Amino acid sequence: MALKTFVKISGVNNLSDARYCAGMGVDFMGFDLEPESENYTDPEKFKEISDWISGVDFVGEFGYSSIERVIKSLSTYNLAAVQSNYYDLLDDVQGAQTILKVSIEDLANLPFNLNADFLLIQSTTTLSLTQRQNVKERVGRTKVLLDCNVKADTVEGLLESTGAHGISLTAGDEIRPGYKDYDELADILEALETDD
Repeated sequence: MALKTFVKISGVNNLSDARYCAGMGVDFMGFDLEPESENYTDPEKFKEISDWISGVDFVGEFGYSSIERVIKSLSTYNLAAVQSNYYDLLDDVQGAQTILKVSIEDLANLPFNLNADFLLIQSTTTLSLTQRQNVKERVGRTKVLLDCNVKADTVEGLLESTGAHGISLTAGDEIRPGYKDYDELADILEALETDD
């Protein structure tokens, strides 16, 4: 299975999502590693999930955690990348790719010479033409991922109009263990499948 663009899945907290997304060919699978968070994934649960899947890189998702917490997580979890809302922290991350998460409203306040491998731009609404142009100005300087009200029927147009490297989607909770409704997530991933 292959997808037309780079896809990151955020907030994975169950094996059903992990296996489905890995089977669909996503690139990055993110786990919330903030212990105070409702969606926190402890090392034991992470191992239970990650041992069952292959072909995908794991991302530790942090809000504004200290660099000490991030470094400790790098030694505890098998992470290929670290995501943070705090761009100064990313300068101190060694041995992993870095993802800076920022809202579309804060994009204009960011310097262009970021020390991040990926810039994840988030919006709860569809991007306006001006916002798409602002995203386009970032492309080429860093790999841009979009998490902005992505829908199956608009995802390809969004990628084309911004030049973004890929998208970020959010996983959800299981209805009960082993039972999951994939409707929206599946629609988007299926729209991105290549015709092999």
